[in-house]
Amino acid sequence: MSKIHCPGCGVRFQIGNKEEVGYIHEDVLLEDHNPICERCYKLKHYSQNILIQNNREETIKEVKQAVGNSKVVLYVVEIFDFEVSFDTAILEMLKNKKVILIITKIDLLKIHPTKIAAWVKERVRECKLDILEMAFISNISQYGINGVVRKIEKFYENNITMSVIGVTNSGKSSFIQNLLGGKTNLTISKFSGTTLKNVSQTMKDHNYKIIDTPGIIAHDRVIEHVCSNCAVKLTPTKLKVNDIKIKRENVFAIGGLAKVVAFSSHEETCVFEMAISNHVKTLSFNRKNWEKIDAEYIPEKITPPCEICKKRYTLLDKKTEKFFLKKGEELYIGGLAFIHAKYHAAEIEIEVPANIKVVKRNSLLRLSRVKVIR
Repeated sequence: MSKIHCPGCGVRFQIGNKEEVGYIHEDVLLEDHNPICERCYKLKHYSQNILIQNNREETIKEVKQAVGNSKVVLYVVEIFDFEVSFDTAILEMLKNKKVILIITKIDLLKIHPTKIAAWVKERVRECKLDILEMAFISNISQYGINGVVRKIEKFYENNITMSVIGVTNSGKSSFIQNLLGGKTNLTISKFSGTTLKNVSQTMKDHNYKIIDTPGIIAHDRVIEHVCSNCAVKLTPTKLKVNDIKIKRENVFAIGGLAKVVAFSSHEETCVFEMAISNHVKTLSFNRKNWEKIDAEYIPEKITPPCEICKKRYTLLDKKTEKFFLKKGEELYIGGLAFIHAKYHAAEIEIEVPANIKVVKRNSLLRLSRVKVIR
């Protein structure tokens, strides 16, 4: 990447307006051999995020361009956000393309990759996605990275262009950094939407050209509707996988983001297993006390959202959906939680913002015997 564009996020440099993307001080641009924009500098050195309002349509256009120029696509999907990672816009642009599916963050769940693979294959068939191979990786431990290289080598020797695509916060840039052995200038941060434009890298051993693309915004998950700091809390570095007990007609709050009511024809208390980010607080309470709790205890006992984004979130239109869960089935709440019917079938009612995806599926949690991941 030349000095015209930032090698961290891909935007074109500009020296005129500090408030616009790509700003860089003129002296830095002229004197630094490897300059980066001010936003990337603050992300790298101070973990300070300058908020950028990404445009979904413009991002899709950028990703389409990269996919169109690629021989193979590395489609990065986070295991925690599996359902929303299969974005309709992405599936559309992948028709007739060679795809290797990269499942990231598998260390969140202590489940053997072979068990996850069977579960993923079933879900992929439902999405009607044709893939060459699947790889399971951890960007933290670098588990599976060498296996990705071998899978690419299986089909292509060298001199090809590959694009790495996915929704925001799926770990694309971290994956590329590990794939290149840490030899990259890409900006890696805890905040979603760091990459703003296509950024090209080269894997010199094979002369593979790798294009890091901006993440496509998935509006059907919770993290897109809270502030950037709350979004970080909702992105798990660890999972809490615990049994939860919901008494009949009581309400179980997942942060201040979703409410759950459980019904059972033969049990006073319904027992579920739930996986959420370790930063999310929960509370069970009598249904008639919700207004008092909502007014007095957020954010002290129910968080996120924080006080900054609570008002915005509570103003979103809500929906209430009921599901009948058999033993071995779970609900996925977009970007927030899995809820698994552990012992008995039960009817469960979920209240979330209207555009948040709620999916009933075969349980991923049932594959794990671990109750708490530390």
